[in-house]
Amino acid sequence: MSTQPRLETRVSIQERRQINLEAQVEELSGEITTSFKLVAEYFDRIENRLNKIETDIADTKTTLNQHTNRFDNLEKLLSQVLERLPKNEK
Repeated sequence: MSTQPRLETRVSIQERRQINLEAQVEELSGEITTSFKLVAEYFDRIENRLNKIETDIADTKTTLNQHTNRFDNLEKLLSQVLERLPKNEK
């Protein structure tokens, strides 16, 4: 009586292990694919939000420049008005 399993038994065990390992690899591969898709979707959402923020910042800069120009014009007008006032009313 031998303590080693027969050759056929060992081959059978190896075959079952190989099938189990291949199944696990296939499952992990599917999970990784799903994870990558989720990460890609997340990055797309982040990119969209950043694009909106950039657009908002550009709009804010434009509005700020418009206000600056208006204040500059008001300052010029005020200077002109002050120049026309008699000296004792300043």
